[in-house]
Amino acid sequence: MPQVPKFPTDHLDLRCDNDGLKDDERSMKSLVFIGAAAVSLLCNESNDKVSTVFLNDDRFTLARRHDIISAIWPVANSTTPAQPDRGKYPAPLLAWSTRLQVLFLGFRGTDSFADVLSNINIA
Repeated sequence: MPQVPKFPTDHLDLRCDNDGLKDDERSMKSLVFIGAAAVSLLCNESNDKVSTVFLNDDRFTLARRHDIISAIWPVANSTTPAQPDRGKYPAPLLAWSTRLQVLFLGFRGTDSFADVLSNINIA
């Protein structure tokens, strides 16, 4: 099994300009961002359509071509929203990348102004 390049501590730093990164580190950083973006988009799909959308939708061509996502699982069959009157949301997703040896966790956003009003601090 090929050795995975060392994962630098600033790997997902959006402000990082990639100075000082080796070619394999820069490539891995790009692939991780592609995988994170793919999982983020998949969080907006219903649980029963996630795999179909990933395998057939043109938005995921790059992730499929580079074999970035190996498996995808919903974390639970259903989730209860913080506000019960807002309906059911798709479950968070776990996605594994055998190539990168990275586990992605994705949550669906609610696309609601109520999120801003709730003033949740996750820091």
